[in-house]
Amino acid sequence: MKELIDTATGSGINTIMTAMMGRPSWATYALLFIVFVGTIPIQIVVHEAGHVIFGWLTGYRLVSIRLGSLVYLKTDAGWRFGRQKIAGTGGQALMRPPDKSPLPYRLYLCGGLLSNCVLTIIGGIVLSPWWIMVIWWVLASVALILMNGIPAGFNDAQALRIVHREPGNQQLLAIQLTANALLMAGYRYAELPKTLYTPVSTKQRTYFNDFQLFLEAAYDQEMGNYAQAAEILQTAFEDDQEMVPIYAAELKQQLLLTLLLSDPQNSLVPELWADVSQQDNAHQRQRLIIQAVYAWYINHDGDQAKEALAKVQKLPAEPIRADQEIFTRFNAQLTADINKETTA
Repeated sequence: MKELIDTATGSGINTIMTAMMGRPSWATYALLFIVFVGTIPIQIVVHEAGHVIFGWLTGYRLVSIRLGSLVYLKTDAGWRFGRQKIAGTGGQALMRPPDKSPLPYRLYLCGGLLSNCVLTIIGGIVLSPWWIMVIWWVLASVALILMNGIPAGFNDAQALRIVHREPGNQQLLAIQLTANALLMAGYRYAELPKTLYTPVSTKQRTYFNDFQLFLEAAYDQEMGNYAQAAEILQTAFEDDQEMVPIYAAELKQQLLLTLLLSDPQNSLVPELWADVSQQDNAHQRQRLIIQAVYAWYINHDGDQAKEALAKVQKLPAEPIRADQEIFTRFNAQLTADINKETTA
C-alpha cells in the first residue's frame, strides 16, 4: 500500500525517474517542469509559425499573429501589439491570400499540422535519454495534433475538407481570409471590395457561407440599415440547415438586436430574447447593447437602458475598428431615442 501511495506522490515520481534515468539532478527536474508546462504553448507557437511559413511560400501575406489574447498586427502606421480574444483558440496566424484561381490552400491550411509533426519528432529525439519526458512530450503533442487533424468545428482539417469538397468553397475561403485581413488592418465594412459581398453558389452550405452572410449583415448594420440586416439574418434563422453552435448563437444575438432596432414588435423577439438572455458566452459589449436596447424598446425603461450603456462605455475598444464603429452607432441611436422621448 505504501508503494502505491508513494507512486501517486512526489516520492513516487522520484522513484520512477530514478529507475528510468538514474538519480535525477535538479537540472533534470527543471527540464521535466519545462516539458510538462511548455509542451502545449510551444506547439501552439510552432503551429502558427507553420501557417506563416507555408502561407508565405505560397503567396500569402501576414496581417497579424495572435498567441493567446496577445496579437501582433500590421497597420498603416506599422506593426503594433494589441489584444484580441477568440473563444476556443490558442492562437491564429491571419494572412491575406494571393489573388489566384484556383486558390493555393493546401500548404497554408496544413502548415500548422506539418510543423507540429516535425517538432514532435525532433523533441522526441532530443529528449530520448529521459523516457518519462518523451512520453509526456509525445502524448501532449499528439493530442494537440489530433485536435487540429480530425475534422471538427473550425479546425484546420475541417477547413481543408470543406474547401476540397467543391471549387466554390475555395472562393469562400479566399473571401473570409481577405475580409478578416482587411478588417484587422482597419478597414470598415463599407470599404471592403464589393466582390467580397457577391454571393457564391455551393451545393452544400457550410460555415464559410455563413461567414459571408454575417459579413453582409454587418455591412447593413454599419450603414444603419437594420431592417435589411434583420431580413438577411431572419432568412438564415428560418433555414432548415443547422449552423455550427458558435455561429448559431451569434445569429440569434444579431437577429434579436437588429429586430429590436427595426421591428421591436416582431413575433420572433420574445423567443430570441428568452434564448439570448440565457447565453453565457455572448460577446460582452454586444450582450450589454442588447440589454439596453431591449430595456428601452420593449420595457421602456430608460434608467435600465442607460445603466447598461454606461457599462458599455467602460469597456476597452474593439480590436477591429469596423466592429467598434457599429457598436458606437448602436449606442448613439439608442441614446438619441431615449433623450428624444424623455425630453419631449
